[in-house]
Amino acid sequence: MCADFVVWQGLHNRDLSSSISLLRKSGFGVSVREAKGREYLVVRASRRVLEVEAEHVGLLKRRAADGLTEEFSAGEGEKFARYRCSDFFEDWEIAWLSGSLLGQLSSLSDATIIPLHDRKTLESIEWLRTIASPEAQLTAYFGPRIGVYFAWMNAFTTWLPVPAVVGLVLFIRKRLAGITIDDDPYAPFFSLFVIAWSALFEAWWPRTEAAYAHKWGVFALQEDRFLATKFQRTRLLAAKHQDLDLRRKRRRRILAYLLSVVVTAFTLVVAGAWHFVSLNVQGYVQRTSTIDSYAYYEPAATFGKRLLAADPTGLAPTLLHVLVVRQLNSIYRSIATHLTALEQHETKQNAENALVLKRFLFEAFDAYAALFYLAFVNFDIVKLRTELVTIYSVDAVRRFTVESFIPGLSTLLFRPWAAGGTAAAAVPPTTAPVPPTTDAPPRTTPPRTKGGDDDDEKAGYTSSSSSESSTSTNGGEDQLRLVEYENFDDYLEIVIEFGYVTLFASAFPLGPLLSLVCNVIEMKNDVLKLLFVSRRPLPGLSITASTTADVGASIGVWHSVLRALVWLGVLTNTALFAFTSEQMAAWLPSLFVRQHTRADAVAKQGKGPTIILLAFALEHLVALLVLLIQSLVPALPDFVVHDHARRSAEKMSVAKQLRREKLVTLANANKGNALNDVFFTRRYC
Repeated sequence: MCADFVVWQGLHNRDLSSSISLLRKSGFGVSVREAKGREYLVVRASRRVLEVEAEHVGLLKRRAADGLTEEFSAGEGEKFARYRCSDFFEDWEIAWLSGSLLGQLSSLSDATIIPLHDRKTLESIEWLRTIASPEAQLTAYFGPRIGVYFAWMNAFTTWLPVPAVVGLVLFIRKRLAGITIDDDPYAPFFSLFVIAWSALFEAWWPRTEAAYAHKWGVFALQEDRFLATKFQRTRLLAAKHQDLDLRRKRRRRILAYLLSVVVTAFTLVVAGAWHFVSLNVQGYVQRTSTIDSYAYYEPAATFGKRLLAADPTGLAPTLLHVLVVRQLNSIYRSIATHLTALEQHETKQNAENALVLKRFLFEAFDAYAALFYLAFVNFDIVKLRTELVTIYSVDAVRRFTVESFIPGLSTLLFRPWAAGGTAAAAVPPTTAPVPPTTDAPPRTTPPRTKGGDDDDEKAGYTSSSSSESSTSTNGGEDQLRLVEYENFDDYLEIVIEFGYVTLFASAFPLGPLLSLVCNVIEMKNDVLKLLFVSRRPLPGLSITASTTADVGASIGVWHSVLRALVWLGVLTNTALFAFTSEQMAAWLPSLFVRQHTRADAVAKQGKGPTIILLAFALEHLVALLVLLIQSLVPALPDFVVHDHARRSAEKMSVAKQLRREKLVTLANANKGNALNDVFFTRRYC
């Protein structure tokens, strides 16, 4: 077990020797390499340095005696299971602890630090043999931040077959009965089932997430979040000029929030304008319709007709829409990153959540705007279903082509390390240098106890100060060419897909089935991208992740997004049932009338308020059902709560014992003092 890091950009010849010296004094093995005339370092932490860092961050390991977890202690290593084994620390733990140590070295403040892939470990991950992702192997190598995504994907995919089967049965019955989704009387029951299913999944997932975090040893009821770098500097200044500085910071943050709102609103207007153009190009807006006449744009409609005439498949307008939307999303990604930086959030987690919410708001608008127009402005459920089918088809092909096929092909052709070879050249990485959170030197290592030099050699760690350090891959320079891994798009695609299933269940019963197929393909794409296309990501939120909470065994703010989609689904499905389709008319024909044989059903004169009241009451009943489901499912499993309480009690017991020993020492030093004797007797006797 090993984890090598490349220290690349920001190193200068005048700083290279001092950096090497500091790294070796800190317990790192160092190897100097060269690519295109520039030198870079490959470093690896020794076993004893990792043990000290594991004790500092409170890494949980299992005791040998009873199998229960306890915070690791370097001086009591023998009490932990498999302490003498080379795989005592998992791959992700080694990478996390090493990255945490490197982040503390002030001499590397301007350097780019990335972990290297271990080719042998990558080859051992079995990701093609099963439908589900190997979340256990992926977690052991990449860490809980990556593992929780694949665990969530596996869970979502496991839950999909039930609504998929129900939706398929409804679709077959509709075909045999010769009816459309517009007047299918059983479609509302399917949408009710999907709402209950999605609410149950959303309420159940936090329990599973907590169980996974407990299993991986990173669960905490109250997570410690380190201050973001800029806000930390501001708070240090506020200690001297508290009132003035805090007032200035509040004003700046308020202005930054206002700027974010204005800029985001403007970009949404631009995106909305494109959606109107796209709807005209795709032929969904017609001049003959009273409602559509306000959105009709003749040049776009004419261009769409020519495009459809040249493309017999009819997919060209949709492909054009997808390409433009991706470009808009790419532009707003850069804008949102700068806006979030200006807001100077107090913690890294808050900054990440703010960025996720901005990007999700914009990209969800791009995904759902046209669908909402067809459903609740055009009131055409048939066109809505057609658009959903097209989106699923095109998006599945786009995901595989853009995210995996093209990058994977270029990786195999131009990154020989993925196939087991080596390369002779490298180019500088594209990521920006990672700023340090402190200029303090790293923690010093204590004298060796049991498991010293021999154990370091057995574990495969380089603790010598020689210039040679075997790397975990063939040719670290090849990995510098790989793109940086980002899981936002992975989460976004599945959450958007969850929205398709939940928001428009009444219009598209085959949605869960298509989502099931897309999920299986997406999981394989994501694993392929992670193993062979992207750089190895750090286990924590950043290079400075220094607590188990920062490792990120949670889907974070995405859970809140899922909950919002469930509640929004209550509204959309009720509106589809009552206003967009004729599904209510199939059950309550006395409230509707057809002026012609094949005309749409419209409300009878004077029955409009009744229909609105019924829809309002139905929406409240479904909302009550969702609230009941969410309240009946506990957020945490009992065994997680009990184990956390046990560790807290053990900590308190140890702390109390230490205080007692200290007081006994003071009592012995002040023996004969009557007041001290009375205090000690009352406190401990």
